Amino acid sequence: PCSHLFFKQPPDIELELWVEKEKADHALPRRLIVTYRSLPDQPSFIAEFSDWNLTVQPTDAEFVFAPPEGAKKVELKPAK
Repeated sequence: PCSHLFFKQPPDIELELWVEKEKADHALPRRLIVTYRSLPDQPSFIAEFSDWNLTVQPTDAEFVFAPPEGAKKVELKPAK
């Protein structure tokens, strides 16, 4: 059993999230649906989450960005 959460992000994006009810200590997401209401045919992205491994202990080094050889940094203009 899951709790079903619904979010709306303007202008017209809808997010639905299913989170486990039974395991209060590990309320893990099980499904995510993103629907783009303003696009033709209202396309959706659906992700199913399963086989969670909560024993993994990643190191900080695994989260360091290492750009590929030849990559160039793009400078962004400030927002107006």
